[in-house]
Amino acid sequence: MSSRLGADPAKQYLSMTATIRKDATGMTLTPQAASSPELLNEPGSSANIFTRQLNDLGDFEEREWIYTVPIEDAATGFMRLKLIPE
Repeated sequence: MSSRLGADPAKQYLSMTATIRKDATGMTLTPQAASSPELLNEPGSSANIFTRQLNDLGDFEEREWIYTVPIEDAATGFMRLKLIPE
């Protein structure tokens, strides 16, 4: 992860993994991260997130999302996946 993000390999990052359906027609899956739950809906809450596919499972995939703000640089951190109808 570090080389792709330009991240410091000596630091740690908040991440989450989920198995999701590849085709979610009519829905948008939005990863969000912030320093508090109240800030998860604020503009920019999706800006500092890197994602990568871990496994292709046919109609599904296992994916990881990484909040690119180092844990050491933030007092708290929260992440979620928000499913929004289009």
